[in-house]
Amino acid sequence: MPRRAAHDRAITILARARATTIQGDTMTTPMRAPGSGLIRAGRILTIVGGIILVLGIAAGTILSVVGFSQVTGVVEDGTRFTGSTELTLETGQQVQLYVHRNDVAPLCEVTDENGDEPVGGPSQSSTINGWRSFDMFTATRAGTYTITCSDETEVLAAEPLSIGGIFSAVGGILIGVFVGGLGLLLLVVGVILLLIGRSQAKRTPGF
Repeated sequence: MPRRAAHDRAITILARARATTIQGDTMTTPMRAPGSGLIRAGRILTIVGGIILVLGIAAGTILSVVGFSQVTGVVEDGTRFTGSTELTLETGQQVQLYVHRNDVAPLCEVTDENGDEPVGGPSQSSTINGWRSFDMFTATRAGTYTITCSDETEVLAAEPLSIGGIFSAVGGILIGVFVGGLGLLLLVVGVILLLIGRSQAKRTPGF
């Protein structure tokens, strides 16, 4: 009997010590509030999405404005004429001839000061602000060039349409749409996670 009583007391002491250890560990490890992980993730996605949205719209707008200004500058800086006109060009400078979109392109002859014709170039098909290209030439030497067209159709002589301007304008639109759209998506997901996390926190008493 004395041995059994001593054995029982030892078991009781060990049980109490184990319970004290478990209680201490529980006290030193605080429970995470319900929904706190969703709230944190929502805040991060909201901030990142907002930044991407603003940057995407800003970059897309800047590129589009620069690109469209280059494209519209072709018409503004060109020379409009009917019949004939003279242009002072540098060696290698290219000139594109345009007519109004619905007009029939006239036959035009280009000569330099010596009466020689310059080098013809590939006439890229492009339409800009209601003008349609139909011919192109490259100055073989610096000097004055005379352009003579067959009828009284109004013609625009200007530099070729900038491919870089076109890519800049189109690229700006695409960046604004896709990058801005990605930012908006992250922003919406972040707000949803915030709402869900806060809802879980409110439904749980004691937090």
